[in-house]
Amino acid sequence: MLLMVMNSCERDVKNVGLPEFEQKLVLAAFISPSDTISKITVSSNQRIYGELGTRVTAGNLSGTISNGSYEAALEPTDNGLKFDNKKMPVEYGKTYTLKVFSDKGLSAEAVCRVPEKKNFTLSADTFSVQMNHGWGMEERRIDVNFRIMDIPGEENFYRIKGTGMGYLRYVNNGSVYRYTDKLRFERDLFSDRGMDGKEIVHKTDYGLNYFYEADSAFVVLYIFNTGKSYFQYHKSLYDFSGGDTPFSEVTPVFSNVTGGLGIFAAYTIDSIVLRLK
Repeated sequence: MLLMVMNSCERDVKNVGLPEFEQKLVLAAFISPSDTISKITVSSNQRIYGELGTRVTAGNLSGTISNGSYEAALEPTDNGLKFDNKKMPVEYGKTYTLKVFSDKGLSAEAVCRVPEKKNFTLSADTFSVQMNHGWGMEERRIDVNFRIMDIPGEENFYRIKGTGMGYLRYVNNGSVYRYTDKLRFERDLFSDRGMDGKEIVHKTDYGLNYFYEADSAFVVLYIFNTGKSYFQYHKSLYDFSGGDTPFSEVTPVFSNVTGGLGIFAAYTIDSIVLRLK
């Protein structure tokens, strides 16, 4: 009986009808008026059945970008295409059409609209949190509350980021060095749903270490005013990974590309700088 079971474990499954692989271009592009060069990452979808070790390439690429009245050719890069914003300015409130072609006969197209230029009312305050590591050494961490006054009467989608920069001294020789660190927020991607026209406050879940003893320190806070597609794509990436619940049902990653897969979206940026000391 044991020999029969072991023999059955070694048999290969044959005559299984695998789904036919349909190759598509995969795009990832985020454009903004603040950029000087806009890059479009282009790749191919990959097989999930059959010869998994075989890498499928996108081929030789070309493409165009249009604002409705003017069309510019895209330039090749190591991992896709790009365009200079001097040749095709990315302007507030305009709609852009991206077209990408491969010499394999593949093509993909996507459309996005750049958000209008807005004057956001931004403010922030900092506070220190005492940390006791248990070995007799006490440190303080600097956390940040970031406040955005939402613009009423319209649907808005946001992303926030922050960076800290401080000038400290080496203990052994007293020389000055610059230290930088990124802020992590409790939630960095959100909409104004339920908060239309109200003040939206987001707090760092872990702020800046070592800055409390800096000779001079600054925090730069960025607000991204994004298109809806930008928000849907990044939210779907978070949901796809399961978020904080590892047993939650996975969801498909958002795509707004016709004839292929991926994302073409736009955003604008505003910022404030805080001097801590």
